[in-house]
Amino acid sequence: MSVRPLGPFRLLVDGEVSGGRLTLYEGLLPVGGPPLHVHDFDEVILVLEGRLVVQLDESIDELDAGDFAWLAAGHAHTFANPGPAPVRALGLAVPSGIEHLFAERGEYLGSLEAGERPGQSEMAEIYERHASRVLGPPIQL
Repeated sequence: MSVRPLGPFRLLVDGEVSGGRLTLYEGLLPVGGPPLHVHDFDEVILVLEGRLVVQLDESIDELDAGDFAWLAAGHAHTFANPGPAPVRALGLAVPSGIEHLFAERGEYLGSLEAGERPGQSEMAEIYERHASRVLGPPIQL
């Protein structure tokens, strides 16, 4: 499989290639991060460059290059790049499917006008279509 761009991510292995077993992706994370959310699948984030703030349930930790977070299915989580530089990270989702969330979320965010904030209900609907649920706002840094 060739590496495919997927918004800020490069899709390295998708469900088609892995027989639905996993998705592997790499990305540059800009300043900020997604809303607090939960998945019906496991996710691992390995920080390759930069610093990432990760919330898992009630715990908040800072990860540096070489650190990883295990975000088990059913556990509320979010993460944020405190800036100013991008964070480069490798992600793994088991089983696969997160690539479809990334694609739809990226399409929606790309349709917004400059400076327009994403709609909470629209984002919640996108997450719900992909075995995920939005639980709250992003981490406030």
